[in-house]
Amino acid sequence: MERSGAASSERSAGPSRTSRRVFPLGLGSIFGGDASFSAANVWPMEWAYGFYERQGALTGLYSGDPDDYYRGQADRIRRLAPDAKTVLELAAGGGQAADAAVDDGLTVTAVELVARAATNARRLAASRPALTVLEVDMYAVDLGDARFDTVVYWDGLGIGSDQDQLALLERVRDWMCPGGRLLLDVHTPWYWASAAGREASQGTARRRYGFDPYGCRMLDKWWDTEVGGEDEAVEQSLRCYSPADLALLVGAAELEVTTVEPHGALNYETGTYEPAVPLQRAMSYTAVIVAEEGGA
Repeated sequence: MERSGAASSERSAGPSRTSRRVFPLGLGSIFGGDASFSAANVWPMEWAYGFYERQGALTGLYSGDPDDYYRGQADRIRRLAPDAKTVLELAAGGGQAADAAVDDGLTVTAVELVARAATNARRLAASRPALTVLEVDMYAVDLGDARFDTVVYWDGLGIGSDQDQLALLERVRDWMCPGGRLLLDVHTPWYWASAAGREASQGTARRRYGFDPYGCRMLDKWWDTEVGGEDEAVEQSLRCYSPADLALLVGAAELEVTTVEPHGALNYETGTYEPAVPLQRAMSYTAVIVAEEGGA
């Protein structure tokens, strides 16, 4: 969420396989069947660049060097993809996680759309030959024949509709080496439904969480309390998936989930972050995803 990149509605997702796929259970309606249901799962993607640019300006989130949080993401690669050597990071933000992964011995290509974030990533890459930064929409980037044994998308899945997630997953499958892995952070619907209405401050920035129960989307509104106020707020909307729903989604892209690792949760009663909680309490989780056996 906070460290997510951005995507544009003007993109080329490559040839879509959805027209010939047979979707399991209810996902067929999301991918073009029952319009009354799919409409609830569509959220315009035009907001994304403006949101992350404004959020970065308010918080400085996409500036600076790696800290323990980002080094923890590099550790997660080593734990969940122990054979990783070449990594593609999507929506790489300020490049801090990519930088930490390079310092851990990996070769990383980082894709980021937002100029403010990509500028910081290039600054970090200047002293790290194993880090390549591409300032481009991940839905439109042309990677040529490049293939990666690990693809990571930290804290950002859910921009746009289910169809948009599927289009991206199909691109990811084509970028993966045989036997490669996708590490995908996913927001849980139960946590974000419970967080609706909560507010927090960071300097002069104020944020408020919401939840769309029809689209199953977490909403995150930010504004500057000193300049413009809530009338000039920006908001992100990210689709949330349970592991069961995620399995259906990735299955439509001829991928499969092999492992789910829960993240932590903020305890609003005590104001403390609990770094390790059961899945049923977690804000999000990392799914380890591979190509289906015999998939295209």
